[in-house]
Amino acid sequence: MIPYIIAPHSSPEDAVVRNVLQIGIAFLLSLGTCWGVPVAVGTCKPNLLSYSTIQDAVSNVVAGGTILVCPGAYPEQVLINKPLTMKGVLSGDAAASIITSPQGGLKQSTIDHLGNVWAAQVLVQNTAGPVDISDLSVDGAKNGISGGCPGLNVVGIYYQGASGVIDRAATRNQTTPCFHDAGIFLEGFGPANQTVTVENSSVRGFDGSGIYADTDSTAPTLTLTIASNLVTGEVGMATGMALGNIKGTVKSNIVERMFYGIEVFHTTMTVTSNTVTGDGGSGAPFLIYRDGSTVMTNKIDGAGATGAIFSDAGTSIFKSNTVFNFSLAVSGCSGSFPPPSGYTVSGNTMIDGKNGVKMTNSNTSVPNLSRRDANKAREAAAQYGIPHVFASTEELCRCPEVDAVLVTTPNASHLQDVLTAVAARKPVLCEKPMGMNADECRQMIEAARNAGVLLGVAQVFRFEESTARFRERIAAGDIGRPIFARAEFSFPDSGHHRTWLYDRSLAGGGPIADVGVHCIDALRYILQDEPRRVSVVGRTDERSGNVEAAASVTLEFQQGTLATVLVSFRARYRTPLEIVGDAGVLRADDALNVDRPIKLELWREGQRVAEESVSNQLAYAKQVDAFAAAVEGREVFPVPGQQGWQNQIILDAAYRSLSSGKSEAVPMFSNDLGR
Repeated sequence: MIPYIIAPHSSPEDAVVRNVLQIGIAFLLSLGTCWGVPVAVGTCKPNLLSYSTIQDAVSNVVAGGTILVCPGAYPEQVLINKPLTMKGVLSGDAAASIITSPQGGLKQSTIDHLGNVWAAQVLVQNTAGPVDISDLSVDGAKNGISGGCPGLNVVGIYYQGASGVIDRAATRNQTTPCFHDAGIFLEGFGPANQTVTVENSSVRGFDGSGIYADTDSTAPTLTLTIASNLVTGEVGMATGMALGNIKGTVKSNIVERMFYGIEVFHTTMTVTSNTVTGDGGSGAPFLIYRDGSTVMTNKIDGAGATGAIFSDAGTSIFKSNTVFNFSLAVSGCSGSFPPPSGYTVSGNTMIDGKNGVKMTNSNTSVPNLSRRDANKAREAAAQYGIPHVFASTEELCRCPEVDAVLVTTPNASHLQDVLTAVAARKPVLCEKPMGMNADECRQMIEAARNAGVLLGVAQVFRFEESTARFRERIAAGDIGRPIFARAEFSFPDSGHHRTWLYDRSLAGGGPIADVGVHCIDALRYILQDEPRRVSVVGRTDERSGNVEAAASVTLEFQQGTLATVLVSFRARYRTPLEIVGDAGVLRADDALNVDRPIKLELWREGQRVAEESVSNQLAYAKQVDAFAAAVEGREVFPVPGQQGWQNQIILDAAYRSLSSGKSEAVPMFSNDLGR
């Protein structure tokens, strides 16, 4: 009904005027709908044409129109078969406007291309243009579905042969007895190329697949962008994303506690920068089969199980990912190794959360392994897919398949292992600290020089983006002249597999030698300067044996910078770094970590004036790639043995100071350090 906007009159002329005005107002309101004036569902928009149900609004809005859904619960199933925009009134609060199961439960809406029957709470079907949905929730609780399997499956939002954008939406509680349900289902039909984006949304509480996408053809006719979503099943053996016969991008999502995190098959996707966590069962964060996707720079938590499973031959590229907390980093089906043929697996950093082992799957392979304990050697070889195990360093170095040797034995073994490898003319990358004392480092360098082979030291912080940016910005004068520097590396050693760290005869020292050398080397690299004096205060405790448990190391650099390095085997994991200059401060929390993104901040006069995010995720891969390039003669390795020798000279002075309680001078040798 159109309300009067003039007072009623009694004359015929007034009646004519009144009717004309009513007709005119109705005409203008009708034109307003055609011109894009939104309609509303609910009573929160009194100035708009309103409907009591979402389906009524969909049926009456013009194609391309907009529906605003007021806060409240709407127990209904919605069919959308025209292009439109539907969004909750409260932007950013999807929970305010909720589509719930209608009284009497959900009913069949459609059948997919495989013959499965679906009850869709929101079905977008065969539209001539895009359908955009935002700021809405879909809750499948109390859906009333029961019976045997196969049966009726529930899906929160179903795009069937349609395009559009799902933004800031939420689905939850899509479950039935058959465990084949989905939060969001995106299906391509026929030759048309549909395009769908799902972003900034939450998909929870499903028992089949969180985001399921497939087409009725092996040739991809559906292009997806799935970005910045949270997907968590919380129910049974669910899959976060099951993506088949499609193309597009999956990026920056969090997929957690899933039997399978992201499953890709017959796709040509770029899957990048996601954080994916398994549930510790026989599944994996990634399942890849018969696929041609690129899976890269993802953070993959195996939850004690397998990081990624490759099934059947394919051409996918799996590179530059960080895989941790796993029993197997990557495998074929049923734990077989290596994965099936055709896949490229390279440049990945693999960190075993149970024993701290770090490996890099780079442009190199690891065909041979030697450990002091033969049983542990066989276990590690099986875990990482290393085909050959040797009882000694000598046997390993005699193997013709070995092009170079990585020495990661206890510190007291470095000298003999390096000399053995050098004698066999094998290039060597030696773990830090390089030796037990500076004289051991001298012997290694002289032996390598005489044999004409490469000797590098694994100071991995020199391959981190964070240290590179610190070095560049300080060299550019962003903080003026450096006055103070502070670096810290603490971690709790409880349950650590390297029990020899508390034996000075094997380790050479405690956290000063183990992680303090990282901080010292990073400061030398960043400041492009050398310490001339060192002072140390440390303490032991009932668990630390004959080495320090924590220490504070003060370094006086030649150009005047005063630096403090704090190390501990007791405090929680911390790696902050801060450089204070006469014109500003450059700092970052956990600047040296390799697991999480780092925010580097520039401060001046108490105000943060700039910040940037960097990642050290690829540091270990870059280190091994650089060493491989040097072995092949393509590049010069940036951390030669001389750098490890100079670090050891500083460590020796630090332990003299810890013993004497005095400041000690740091000698310099005359060799070119290649800084």
